[in-house]
Amino acid sequence: IVVLDRFMKQRISEKGIADEKLAVIPPWSHNDAVSYDPEGRDAFRAAHGLAEKYVVMYSGNHSPCHSLDTLLAAALKLKNRSDIAFCFVGGGSEYDKVTEFAPKHKLENILCLPYQPLAELGQSLSAADLHVVVMGNGFTGIVHPCKIYNILEIGAPVLYVGPPESHIVDVLAQLEDADLACNLKHGDVAEVVQYILAGAEKTDRPRSSSAVKLAAGFARAALLPKLVELIECEAAGEFSGAVVSDTKPQWLS
Repeated sequence: IVVLDRFMKQRISEKGIADEKLAVIPPWSHNDAVSYDPEGRDAFRAAHGLAEKYVVMYSGNHSPCHSLDTLLAAALKLKNRSDIAFCFVGGGSEYDKVTEFAPKHKLENILCLPYQPLAELGQSLSAADLHVVVMGNGFTGIVHPCKIYNILEIGAPVLYVGPPESHIVDVLAQLEDADLACNLKHGDVAEVVQYILAGAEKTDRPRSSSAVKLAAGFARAALLPKLVELIECEAAGEFSGAVVSDTKPQWLS
């Protein structure tokens, strides 16, 4: 049984499944198609009126599992900061709620865009100055916000809003540049606002080399062979428990 992180493994174990039947292998990134694109960044920002702004981006599914209320509340608090833009990219059952929030509150700092083609995903992700990853309370071990892997490949700062015990916290804890990641809880609107304001004040925003280095461990080239080996071991009747650690990827068979 393949699970995506240690929290999923714990959840399955608590159902009575023996650990030796479980393998932890996270989904790999789209690093074959997604990488930092400085020219694409400039083009995307120019096309959407973001050229001179500090861009806070949420890119991915808009679903009940990933409440965006805290981020939307932060956008409302920062409505008078014309230099800060909130860009929501994606779709889902909660997409209408996000698109209706700006006109409802007469906001001009929110931009909503549909899912981007994979060939253009590097451009849109590169356009952000701060990426936001969200996971709903109570969903640890149920959902796995794999968007973090493409974001690491881009090397942008990350704001995580969600339960403190999660795979995202495990991943971000490995960054050598500790100031390039922030973990906050749902409802911490004031803290989210302060983190965004602090980021907007920085004129020099270098790409994080430690994030790119960390992303390599979640690349297709790193993880696909692990999955293939797992299947081959199982087919040969040799599987006796396999783990790709969240913190130090390794293969144990």
